[in-house]
Amino acid sequence: MSEYRSIIERAFKKLYAEFSRIRSDPKLADVVGRGESGDITHTIDAMAEKLLIESFRRSIPNCTVVSEEIGIVDGAKDAPIVLMDPIDGSTNAIRGLPVFCATAGILEDRKFGSMEASGTVDLVTGEIIVGDGRGVYVNGEKHNLSKVSKLEEALVSYEVKVRVERPQKMIDKMYELMSKTKYPRVLGSAALEIAYVAIGRMDAYVAPGKQLRSYDCLPSIFLVKSARGFVQGIGQNLDSVDVMSNERISFVVAGNKTLGKIFAEEFSSV
Repeated sequence: MSEYRSIIERAFKKLYAEFSRIRSDPKLADVVGRGESGDITHTIDAMAEKLLIESFRRSIPNCTVVSEEIGIVDGAKDAPIVLMDPIDGSTNAIRGLPVFCATAGILEDRKFGSMEASGTVDLVTGEIIVGDGRGVYVNGEKHNLSKVSKLEEALVSYEVKVRVERPQKMIDKMYELMSKTKYPRVLGSAALEIAYVAIGRMDAYVAPGKQLRSYDCLPSIFLVKSARGFVQGIGQNLDSVDVMSNERISFVVAGNKTLGKIFAEEFSSV
């Protein structure tokens, strides 16, 4: 929905402008508590979350918000849901590594299959990537997926942490695939890395170990869907994931089916 896409773009532009103004403040790295997820909350997380909630609720007054730090902020019963991670890659941000972003998606109900629009904003460059189910746009210009289909030629980003019953077997399989990948990457911001698949900068993103939560990855997975890329859950139907639950997610996304199936088939038996 183009209206939702515009709402996301406006919220991200405001966040980037504010972050650019205060980015040199050393207090941004201060610990201010723990979020609803249990992770440490820094000043930068709290600031970004507050600003984004204000922006989204200004545009969608009765929306429910699901966010990493604050958890669930209930809205009207039938109102849209905003799923967001105010800073994805917080550790990168506070350590001075320039790979972190904000990410958000707008849904009609609590299942991922009802997402209508989503996006990310690179908080270093200000680049905004958004999708609305009909395409993916970078600062307003439509982009396309990668056509690389061979693992031996691919640039692939991996989520290397695992939370499965047989972690060693999963780790062994991942190492086997990484060793065959021409350009393996681990950048520390899942939302940004997945978004890069949607616009062709990366060829695939692989997260088989049930590490990521809904706000870490679902908005960017929707970008890959919007670009008509390959999206497949590993042992999960992604469209049925409840964004208001604590469910962790295993999946593969890729620029095309040929490359995506290599990973999906390898991990389906682990």
